[in-house]
Amino acid sequence: QQEIKGWLKAKIAAGHWDILAETIPRFIIPGLDYTSAFSLHRVLKQVSQNVRLHERETRIAVLGSFTTDQLVSLLELYLSAGRVKALVYQAEYGTFRQEVLDPESELYGFRPDFLILATCWRDLGHIPALNDDRREVERKVLAEVADWTRLERTAHQRLGCQIIQNNFDV
Repeated sequence: QQEIKGWLKAKIAAGHWDILAETIPRFIIPGLDYTSAFSLHRVLKQVSQNVRLHERETRIAVLGSFTTDQLVSLLELYLSAGRVKALVYQAEYGTFRQEVLDPESELYGFRPDFLILATCWRDLGHIPALNDDRREVERKVLAEVADWTRLERTAHQRLGCQIIQNNFDV
């Protein structure tokens, strides 16, 4: 890894942007540790200021109930490996519902190709209690599914884009 860092620094110092643009995507592999990925992301940003890296671009809106900065950096990095430039709209922390439900929100002016809803268990509004009977649990589950279906349907009808939502982590 030190050898790669040294090689990258030398190519940057020498201004060999074309070589960097050609080679860096080969370093971007599944299972890359976060520190290395973030370092490569910074280098790619430098390279992209000097040469054309991407053959196409896609618009991605990232809405979440937690800090999504790391997710956005990784999206940009891994899409760059495939020669795709990610144009990203990142909503303010915790405003995903407002962004989708407000037809005047910046989200709709951005017109994404993909919408990523980065959610967690805290976003669930109808969590069954331990002492709820079967009927009450079923009612809460159906209410929860209805809320998320309504939100996703609204986004899809207004944007017509692919929607990706992660699971509700514990």
